[in-house]
This record gives sequence, structure tokens and C-alpha cells, in this order.
Amino acid sequence: MKPSLAGFGIFSVVLICAGSYLMPATWLDSTLQRESRGVLSLGDPKGRVWDGSGVLQALLPGGEAMTIDRVGWTVASRELLFGRIRFSLISLRTGKSIADATLGVSGLTVHSAQLELPASLLGTVTPTLRELALSGQMMLKLDDFHHARNQLGGTAEINWSNAASGLVPVSPLGIYRIEIKGDPSGLSCRIATLNEAALKLSGTCRQSAGEPLSIDATAEPAPRYRRELVPLLRVIGKEIRPGVYQVQLDPSIGIDPGTRPLRQGAPR
Repeated sequence: MKPSLAGFGIFSVVLICAGSYLMPATWLDSTLQRESRGVLSLGDPKGRVWDGSGVLQALLPGGEAMTIDRVGWTVASRELLFGRIRFSLISLRTGKSIADATLGVSGLTVHSAQLELPASLLGTVTPTLRELALSGQMMLKLDDFHHARNQLGGTAEINWSNAASGLVPVSPLGIYRIEIKGDPSGLSCRIATLNEAALKLSGTCRQSAGEPLSIDATAEPAPRYRRELVPLLRVIGKEIRPGVYQVQLDPSIGIDPGTRPLRQGAPR
């Protein structure tokens, strides 16, 4: 007698649930590193994929790991019926929600997230930003943001406060916002300065599918800081008119060229 289709489906669900329940939390670390392109990791993971805790870390350009928060997570069991893992991430320090996301065969979708990150992480994007030795705090907000097959969708916002650079004594440089939007045709962003800053940044960027990121942005120092900011401005780009510099970053910056390798044994 042949087994019924319903019986086979129930058996498959049991296997998926059992596998997820038994899978160690360390699996989440490798997944997080892969999906974040080697920028984030999960240190000291405890428990299982089903529920557990760990230390959310930022992997800085120099290779050191900076603790962001100690977090805990739970998985919605009903999503396993559809071959997906939906998890909620909370801060064990404040008890507040950090992220609500789903991982499946189609990729990673972040339904909502709010996370404070060190601005030094910008140095992982391109050698130019690494040379600037940036600092400050970035608040990253994601809304229905997904990553699948080297394509992004949804919206994201980065608010950067207390911005500074190790190349110059002026601090803070300003408060900045980067608005990001992804769709099947590519990714676009808008850069704006939110205050009367020592350095005004403004412009847009765009990356079409299969193409490197193009940037059309300028940096303009306030007259009183122009001389002090020269070392930083010379790295950012070239002067296109008195006191206004065209931002020029490395042409390899973007999504398609590849991902950073996973870092094993990051300090905790």
C-alpha cells in the first residue's frame, strides 16, 4: 500500500521541525555573517536555532569584534510549515525588539529592524572610507527589506550622529541621513545633512543590476573649517569649484562584486 500524500507531508514537517529544534545556535552565526557580507557576527551563541541567545557583534575593518548588544531570539514554529525560519530578535539588556526577519530559500527578508551600529563599520565598504577612520553612531532602520540572489528590495534609513574622522581635529562633522531604496532594477540612495554642519554632504547614488555603484554627491566644508578639513577632503575626492568637492569612492563598491569572507574565531 502506497503512503498517502498527506502522510508524506506530515512526515516532512516533522523532519523540518526536528531539524530546526536540534540545530545548534552556531548555525545562525555563519548565516548572519554570510547575509551581512561579513559585517555582523554572533558571538558566544547558546541554545538552538529554535531559541537561544548570543552576543551580536560588529566585525570592524581591522578585524576586531565590537559588541553591539546581548540578544535573544525565538522562532515562529508555524513558518516552518512553509520551509521558512521567521525569528524575532530582542535586546536582553533593554527587553526591546531589535528585528523581525524571515530566512527562506528565496533569501532573507527583514520585516522591521532598528539597530545602533558604530560608524567605523563604513570602513568595511571601501578602502576610501577605511582611510577616513570614521567614527560616531549610526542608527539603522529597515522596513520590509529583503536580499535574494544579489538583489535588494524595500527601504532602509541610516542616521549618523556625532560623525567624525581620525584625519581631522574637527568633531563632530555633522549629522547625516542616508535613505536607501531597493527594487528589482537596482538600488538607489539619497544623502542629506540634517544640521548646520562643519561638513555638508549631499547627493544621490545608484546601482543598477549587474553594474557598480555610481555616486553623484558633493562635500562642502563650512568656510571657517575649510583649512582644517583639507586632509579629509583630499581623500574624499577632487575639488570641482572653490570649496566644493566631488565625492569619489572606489569603483568596486556595491553588491554584485562579491561578499567578504566569513571570519572564523572572531574575538568575543
